[in-house]
Amino acid sequence: MVSATLAISDFMLMLLTSAFWVGGGVLCIGLLGLGAIGGLAMAARHWWRMR
Repeated sequence: MVSATLAISDFMLMLLTSAFWVGGGVLCIGLLGLGAIGGLAMAARHWWRMR
């Protein structure tokens, strides 16, 4: 019985950690995408002014 509880808690911990890693990765990709879009917009605006 105790081993089953330990296995379940271990499994939950694994799920939580993987969810945490996936969430962090998605957040990083989103931030990178936002930064890239912002940089492109700034560059386009700068180029528009230069023209």
